[in-house]
Order: sequence, then C-alpha cells, then structure tokens
Amino acid sequence: GGDLSSTGGADRAGEAPPPAPPTRLTILVERAASTLALGRLIRRDAEGLERQVHRTLLTALLDRSRPVDEVALRARGLGLVLERRHLVGVVVRHRGDGVVRHRGDEPSASGGSVTRSKSAAETGPAGDPVAGGDWGLTGDDPGPARLRDLAEAVGQALREANLTALTSAVDDQSVGTLLILPDRAAEERALTAFAAALRRGRPQQRHRDPAGVTGGLIIAAGSGVGSLREAGRSLTEARQVAEAARRDRRELPIFRLPHVGLSGLLHLLRDEPRLQTFVERELGALLAYDARHPREQLLGTLRAYLEQGRNKSAAAGVAHLSRPAFYERLARIGRILDADLDSVETCLSLHVALLALDTIRTP
Repeated sequence: GGDLSSTGGADRAGEAPPPAPPTRLTILVERAASTLALGRLIRRDAEGLERQVHRTLLTALLDRSRPVDEVALRARGLGLVLERRHLVGVVVRHRGDGVVRHRGDEPSASGGSVTRSKSAAETGPAGDPVAGGDWGLTGDDPGPARLRDLAEAVGQALREANLTALTSAVDDQSVGTLLILPDRAAEERALTAFAAALRRGRPQQRHRDPAGVTGGLIIAAGSGVGSLREAGRSLTEARQVAEAARRDRRELPIFRLPHVGLSGLLHLLRDEPRLQTFVERELGALLAYDARHPREQLLGTLRAYLEQGRNKSAAAGVAHLSRPAFYERLARIGRILDADLDSVETCLSLHVALLALDTIRTP
C-alpha cells in the first residue's frame, strides 16, 4: 500500500504543465492586438496632422501669410465653417510670475541703467524677443511637454463646453484658440463655459500658483469680430492682453483689453527704446544717485509718496519714517530731479516713469 501511495505522489509531482492554448487562438489574439495598436497609431497620426493644420491656419491669420480665402477653404476641409460667423480670439498661458516685483528700487550694477537684458529664455532662436520669459508655475524650464499638456487641456475644455474652434500653440508659451460662434450673443456664454471647463480640468494647478490666483492660468480674449479678415486682430489682441496680464494679481476668469490698463500698455511697450529714454529722462538722476548711495534708496521714498496719492503723512507711515525725515528726503529728491513734487503734472509723469521702470525690469 505504501508503494502505491508513493508512486501516485511521484506521478502527481511530475505532471506535465497544461497544454498551450490552441495555435488558432494565439494567432487571433496577436492579430487583434496588432489591429488595436495600428488603429491607435493611425488615429494619433491623424490627430497630429489635424493639429498641424490648425497651427498653420492660426499662424496664417496672425501674420497674414496666407489669403483669408485659402484659410477658409482649408478650415472647411476640417469641417469648420469660418464665413459668416462671429469669431473670438482667445489665448491661454501660464501666469508665471504674476506678482509685480519692484526690482527698480535697487540700483543696477551699471549705476542706474533701466534697460532690460534678455535671457536665453526670453529670446527665440534668432535672438528675437519671445513674449514672457519665466512662465512656468514652479520656475522649471517648461519645455515642449508643458506646452503640449496645456494644448491638450485647452482642447479638452473646448470639447466639454461643446465649442467649435481652431486651436494650437501659437508660440513657445501660449495656446491660441479662435472660437467659431453663430453670433455675437453667444460670445460671453461661450467664453464663460470655456474658462470654467479649463479650470475644472486643471485642479492640481491651484495649489502651485505663486501668485495665489486660481488655476495658475491666464485666459485672455480679444474683441469679437464678424469677419475672417479681422480674426487676426482678435487673436493678436488676445495674445497681447495675456502677456500684459501676467503682472496682474486679480483673479479674473477672463482678461479683456480694458482690464490691463496703463500697466498693461507699458508692459506691451517695454522693449520700445522711446519708453526707455523717457524713463531715463525722468528718473535717471535719481537712479544714479541711489547707485552712488545704496543705503539711502530714495527711489523707494518717491514710490511711497506717489502710491499714496501725494499724501506725505500716509507715505511716511508706509516708509516707516518720521514725518520730518520723510519730508527731508522728498526735498532732496526734488533737488536731485530738479522737479516740483507738489505739481500734479510732474508727479503724474514721475509715476508713469516708475511704472514703466517696473515693467522694463520685470521678466
């Protein structure tokens, strides 16, 4: 009996593994997997081609490199009708550094120069200025992956809001969209739905924005137009507003041209030599003085005075100085600049120059 038991156990231990699946089933599974992979590849290639066409058409509208009739024809090939539609340009970008940093309060090593040197991050391959500079939320180099993620988020938001649009990256930092609407009455509703869908799709960014603005994104819209020939203007306006809004601390779901004000205008003109000349003329003597006397920082005193509406008592409190000490510093500033700081017109000019200086020295 023991031998039989032992032999049976040995036989079970030495059992062969179960037979392999039938050859026909294996072939069917392999073919199904190949078909799925091929379908995914074809679909990805088709989506890539469509995105490329979108970018070509948006670029053509921005730089007017193609006739609008050709743009309309190629868009129709994608199933998009641009004629007799209300068109709204929208640009989305990361806020980056949305807080105004008064770096002009410290004199530069060059003794008060107001020029803004461009880093590699702010210039294109040919050294041309690229809108923005530090645009990532965490200060890391964004790279193409960040922009691709943003473009995909914009596309998803358009689908969720059930909106028809041309959409693509328009530069290294921004995603542009041309909303195609039936009429002007649909504009505000469409923009609101798009902004809400985009921010819903990016909840993780809310906790990473250094400016404390929900979503860490800027959504800027240009003026709506009723003709494809004017669509480029709407897109350009949206891109300029998005760039200017980087320095705005407000939590606005959508930025429009009236929101950016004087600071926005100066931001758009910051590379204009005539603006830099104006700042040098208005503040150059004070910048040079602060460079020679770095402990005094009279520019900060002037800023406090102007930001408090020329209220000397309030400005002294903001500057943490006694009123006699503050008045003495103001008198010294007036002598250095040869300016009457009791004159409304003079102070207005100096305040604009200070805002321009901040803009020039802020990335």
